[in-house]
Amino acid sequence: MSQLQEPEDRLQLILKATQQEIEPTWTSLYWLDQDEQCCFLKLSCQAPNGNRLHQSKSRKVKVSLSDIDSFCQSLSAGQMVSISDAEGSLNAKVPIRLLQQTQARSLLTAPILHKQRLVGFLAVEGNQPRVWEDHEKAYVQAVAQLIGLLEPSVKGELSVSTSSQNLISQFTQWILESKDWAQTLRKVSDQFCRHLQAQRFILLRHDLQTGDFQVDFQYFGPKVRALSENLSPLSEVDLRMMERAIGAIAISDLEDDLRFLAWRESLISQGVRSMMVCRTLADQAVETVLLIANTRARVWQPKDTDCLQQFAQVLGAFDQKNRETQAKNQKLQLLTSASKHLSQLQALTDPNQLINTGVIALQEIFATPLVAALDWQLSTDQATVAAYQSTGSGFSITENHPIQLSQDPLLQRLLKLSREDSSTNLPRLTISTVELPPATRTWLKSPPTGKVTLILLQAHANLEPLAALVIGETDPWPWPEFKSNYLEEFVQTLAIQYRSLQEIQVLKQENTALECLNWYKQRALEFDCQELQAVHQQLHQAIDPCLDHQSNQSRNALAKKQAHPLERLQRAIEAVEFRLQTEDWQLHFSQEVMPLASLFRRSMERIEPLVQQRQLWTQIHNLTANTTLTGTSQKLEMVLHELLLFACMRSQAGNRIDLWCRLINAHWIELSITDQGSIDAQLIKDFQRIDHHDLLTPNSLNQSPGRHLKICCHLVKSLNGRIELAKLEDGRMLSRLSLPLQFNCETNP
Repeated sequence: MSQLQEPEDRLQLILKATQQEIEPTWTSLYWLDQDEQCCFLKLSCQAPNGNRLHQSKSRKVKVSLSDIDSFCQSLSAGQMVSISDAEGSLNAKVPIRLLQQTQARSLLTAPILHKQRLVGFLAVEGNQPRVWEDHEKAYVQAVAQLIGLLEPSVKGELSVSTSSQNLISQFTQWILESKDWAQTLRKVSDQFCRHLQAQRFILLRHDLQTGDFQVDFQYFGPKVRALSENLSPLSEVDLRMMERAIGAIAISDLEDDLRFLAWRESLISQGVRSMMVCRTLADQAVETVLLIANTRARVWQPKDTDCLQQFAQVLGAFDQKNRETQAKNQKLQLLTSASKHLSQLQALTDPNQLINTGVIALQEIFATPLVAALDWQLSTDQATVAAYQSTGSGFSITENHPIQLSQDPLLQRLLKLSREDSSTNLPRLTISTVELPPATRTWLKSPPTGKVTLILLQAHANLEPLAALVIGETDPWPWPEFKSNYLEEFVQTLAIQYRSLQEIQVLKQENTALECLNWYKQRALEFDCQELQAVHQQLHQAIDPCLDHQSNQSRNALAKKQAHPLERLQRAIEAVEFRLQTEDWQLHFSQEVMPLASLFRRSMERIEPLVQQRQLWTQIHNLTANTTLTGTSQKLEMVLHELLLFACMRSQAGNRIDLWCRLINAHWIELSITDQGSIDAQLIKDFQRIDHHDLLTPNSLNQSPGRHLKICCHLVKSLNGRIELAKLEDGRMLSRLSLPLQFNCETNP
């Protein structure tokens, strides 16, 4: 074969070899003429007289394509078709007209395909009944495939007509110049249907969630009604067929074809009898499908399927670009709307107003039928509906209905997520409306189809949530990823601001209460100081006359005896007056040099009555007389007194309290108190996390003795020191005070 130059000589050699191998009456090559819409005999080889080779002119066979439509459809699918009178009945796929013209009683055919398109077929024909063997079928099929590779006219037979190419070029130009995609698509679909003499042009989107094929766009001719419903999911066989098909799939009559069986009833009931189906993006899964349909049965020619394939590829490229543009515009619109609403939210200072405005903003941005907010106090089990917006669609909220957090399984699942998930994402729970528990249905009404999403307003994973959002939707399918991400970011911002405003509100309330308390104590101390000064003056006035009647010796002894308590009283009055003058609205830090022994002595003197009362043992260790501190003596004395007092209160009769002094280095000193008492483990835990204290969560630092320890901790921090509270391995409690030996009051915050 390699020595033959002419294509026809090669075909003659192939037919002769086949004739010798199979030994039929005729070995024939049939070709499809798309212009004439017929099938004709191109070459044949006859068995008698030395296997003479005959041209088609010596044996005339010509059949209309419409007469062999089912036969061509089977060959197009890559199937072989065989027949023999010995079988007793005719195969429905075998063309009767072809058998009549060839007068064959047995027939074996194999398709000649190029790029999955039928261009002809190879046939071995017998004038006697014959059962074809498997090896004969395999040989004929292989020869047909070889002809498809060798025959140069295959390319010409498959080429799209000039008119179709011009039309597709015109469509491309229209689309490139288009400013309105929908209008351009209507114009293109009208012209394309005219060109193919079809009545329907339908663009279907494959919903990967449901499997449905949704009507995204459709054009229909006069006196044809629109397709009124989406098409059902296809079977796995049909989906695989569509995925594997390189070009368009043609169906001449839906009533006689088993392909796309899931669509048959719906399409026929709406006036569709024949159709061509083609993917718009051949290198991807079945996403978008172009369907061309007729109201009557019709044989679709290869030139029609080729034209549809080329047009579908052009349309798919521009349609994908248009969808990407639409997605970008949607993202930009969503981002613009979210940014505008966030700017409005950031200007608010009231947490209740923030929640109400946030709910309105969420519904406007994401266009959902229901958005509601539930809030609760951390010290209670009851939630309330803080705000909600509903557009109907079967969703509603029962206002003023008590919602018990512990009794609602859905809210319990949501709160459990917040405790288990330490990620940065907000705890979120989505549930179908049919799965809503009865307790939730008492305050949330919903349609039978749809979903409800609950999102906790939790500023940080370590902080308790203060509220939750409820979003109701009639569409049960997930949002696009970008939309879900925008919702996450918006709600996260809302949660952080809501907690901040709540904390600011608490701090304002505490600040107001402290201002009132400070003012009251300031005035009370002023009154007490005036009273003490009056008492001091009266004592002097009462003592002086008594001294006048005494002898000089007695007068001196009595005056010396009364001088000490009067001096102590005077010093106390002066100390109160100093604090009234210097610490009326803020603490005053002075820089004093104090012996550590004096600090310990005064502290021990203050708790001595309590030590005696509770029968405790105390001892000071490692204290040197020359150790001094530079700082505010009175404030340090109060802190040390508070720590000793707490140690005494938690100790039992007969227990020991030890004070330890240790120089850490040339700049730091450590004062420790160990005792045999016990402290609530939660108090130790809260104290160790004092820097991350949640202002809105009730804990042991909000009441005595935790509150006093918290104040001492902040005060020592102002002195650049720190307080630690821990339980030792031997069971003793440790209170440790670390202080700088030199405190610079000018750097005090």
